Amino acid sequence: MGSTGRRRGAPSRPGIAGVVGAAALLAAAGPVRADATGDALAAALERHRAALVRVEATVSVGVEGLPGLGRGARRTHDVSAPGVVVGADGLVAVPLLALDPAGEAYALLGARPRLDVLRVVVAGADGQVRDAEWVGRDVTLGLAFVRVGASGRAGLAPVTLAAHAPSVGEPLALLRLASARADRAPTAEHARVASAGKAWATSPPAPLALGSLVTRLDGTPVGLLGALPGEGPTGDLLGPDALAERRAGWVLPAALLAPALASPPTEATPAATARRARAWLGARHEVVTPELAAAQGLDVEVGVRLVALWEGPAKVAGLKPGDVLLRLDGDPLDLDPGESFDDLVEDLGSGTKVVLDVRRAGKTQKVEVTLAPGPTRPRDAERASLPELGLVARAITFFDREEAKLPGDAPAAVVLGVAPDGDAARAGLREGDVIATVGGKPPASLADLRERLLAPGAHALGVRRRGEEVTLRLVRR
Repeated sequence: MGSTGRRRGAPSRPGIAGVVGAAALLAAAGPVRADATGDALAAALERHRAALVRVEATVSVGVEGLPGLGRGARRTHDVSAPGVVVGADGLVAVPLLALDPAGEAYALLGARPRLDVLRVVVAGADGQVRDAEWVGRDVTLGLAFVRVGASGRAGLAPVTLAAHAPSVGEPLALLRLASARADRAPTAEHARVASAGKAWATSPPAPLALGSLVTRLDGTPVGLLGALPGEGPTGDLLGPDALAERRAGWVLPAALLAPALASPPTEATPAATARRARAWLGARHEVVTPELAAAQGLDVEVGVRLVALWEGPAKVAGLKPGDVLLRLDGDPLDLDPGESFDDLVEDLGSGTKVVLDVRRAGKTQKVEVTLAPGPTRPRDAERASLPELGLVARAITFFDREEAKLPGDAPAAVVLGVAPDGDAARAGLREGDVIATVGGKPPASLADLRERLLAPGAHALGVRRRGEEVTLRLVRR
């Protein structure tokens, strides 16, 4: 087995002596006063509550260099991770690892992931969801940066990190906003310094607390908890510790972060983002697997089966429900887990002509299709937060109407999240509900929905839930 060398200039991890030393220090300190530590954590959390946010993004990762993957292979997924407001201009730092949790595994397999951020919003501890934009990434620090729009910065307070030289065994507070959308409550954890250098290791390691603001127990902010890039070469499947090392928590102190915070790395928004939001085939589909093929009596075991057609390129080209697409411009449509056929199409761009190998009634034929602009996908739709009601909603899209069987183009809103203790929850609203009417009339926009729901009094809500109509009563106190 070959050995893996450490990345030049990377901080060393604590050796056995360092960990034992930290443990001895803790033992010598005697019993910890849990009540005093708890009070300190609570005070630090309250002091920095307005700096703790949750970054929610839709990312698309192109995968190259992996045998068996065709042209344009991508993995698209939604991520949610703790972040910290670090600039008065709305700058937010978030662990780069959180944007593509599976990227390391693909890298170990020899792939070259390319990450694009398609959409990003920032939620604060107040429950408000704010529009944000992608700024860039610093791979040497393992951090990414986004910026909250000017209209959404009210209620956020940036932190200023203090220079600090810690000693082994010194107690720290790790503060963050939970990454789960259903839980808005900030949390605090207690840790200690296990080793100190350019970056500090914590004891115990805190991989699940990545993205935390790190403070002393008196509340003084001294760093961010991140995951430094792996220190061995990629593509080494014989190095099982590589992923664990990356996920271990490192405190990145003020001195290490200062250059990036003063001048964060900027990246142009990729042109592919705009293309992915528009191009489509105009068909609902399912990925063919051996199990599906056996159940449907298909004579192929891989491909993409068209389930339904809307008005769009597929229907214009003469495709039909039940057709199985075998190849796209010569590339087999043998999709791996995480690959999306919609993303493959959208990457090609509106107006592009593609040739599909189509299996129909036991015969294969080639069909040329000209891709056209498509409707907004749900993940790209406008969002609104109503923290006064404990409600997060987004604009309805073409796809929502199809699923809920809503006729016409009447405006409506889709419920994304409901706080368990808010007026929306007491009214009986659930995630996935479509709010079709308020007081018997459809909301003209999300702004109109906000204004009408926040008005004092009782509001009758016409809701579409799993194909059924439900009437709810929301009381604004």
